Amino acid sequence: MDRERVAFLCAGYLNLESTREELREFETLLLDGEAEEFIKAALTDAYYHLPLERYKDLSAERAALIFDTIKDPIVPKQTSRLKIMWRAAAAVLIIGGSLLLINRPRIQETKEKMVTHEITPGKEGATLVLANGRKILLSDALKGELANESGVVISKNEEGALIYSVRNTGGNKAGAGQKNSYNMLSTARGEQYQIRLPDSSLVWLNAASKLKFPSSFHALKERRVELSGEAYFEVAKNRKQPFVVQTGGQEVKVLGTHFNVSSYVDEPNAVTTLLEGSVQVSGNGEVKVLKPGERAVRTGTRIKVSEADLSEDMAWKNGDFYFNNEGIESIMRQISRWYDVDIIYQGELTDEKFYGTISRSKNINQVLNVLEKTRGIHFKIEGRRILIMK
Repeated sequence: MDRERVAFLCAGYLNLESTREELREFETLLLDGEAEEFIKAALTDAYYHLPLERYKDLSAERAALIFDTIKDPIVPKQTSRLKIMWRAAAAVLIIGGSLLLINRPRIQETKEKMVTHEITPGKEGATLVLANGRKILLSDALKGELANESGVVISKNEEGALIYSVRNTGGNKAGAGQKNSYNMLSTARGEQYQIRLPDSSLVWLNAASKLKFPSSFHALKERRVELSGEAYFEVAKNRKQPFVVQTGGQEVKVLGTHFNVSSYVDEPNAVTTLLEGSVQVSGNGEVKVLKPGERAVRTGTRIKVSEADLSEDMAWKNGDFYFNNEGIESIMRQISRWYDVDIIYQGELTDEKFYGTISRSKNINQVLNVLEKTRGIHFKIEGRRILIMK
């Protein structure tokens, strides 16, 4: 750990001088349990050296960080009134809990203890359905060749990914002269999987998603796949065969690029995020072309293009939940899909908004404990049901 760097980031945070990148680096440090004590010490030192005129500029969440990490902060007499105001208005900032909750009352211990059940995070797994109806549970399948469809070999590699590869048969292309057949790769709640398609394109499939694709793209005018749910694509370049991702109500057309598509039936929006290359998003007669770093959000019949927050849109593939002004219903839909649990709301829902990042590798108790650090929400686990109440 670079202690000078940690001290610099802490001072920048309290002095309101952090760049966006430095702020994210500081937030990442908060996730490191081993760094917690040193962060507290560095914040304390930065607080004591804060220029007098800057005390009044501290925002609520920065004030909360001070009072949550420093046992008895010394505030100059001139700012003692501000100290009282900060205590009343301070937000919650959880150190070591890996989530920032902005503009919230300070943490108070809940009288009711959450019922503890070990609900582990999702894992690598999926089901492959071949054209002949045969089902292969990929989490159970051994590594090596799984099937052979008209010269297209389907196998599972050492890393557990599904691979489609063309086997030359007497100099002819696999699938030539054959009626094309379709396969379906589906992930249940609590599963995700990676596949290399027959054209060598790579796809990462998120939980509760389905991908339908030809067993061979040979002799087809375009490489068309159908997606329900969310997937990240790295498309192999082929100008003669555009790659098309069809979802409910829209199409994403590319030649070769890296992009993410989220189109769950229980989400209000379909979101396409471009990382590299160029894509065309169309639906209901409207057509938008994206540049790298842009996202297209389809709501109803309209498509709106804006700058993307890649940390947010790519969080699932990087192994994180990322909440940016997120309501509890949206958060719990993500948790439901990843942990394979049912969500039940009791009484009126909180209108609080949540910010921050938390690893998808944590058990559900750890995630819910972090969210419960506000007065606005409480959880109770009953089997694979999560009860949510104020």
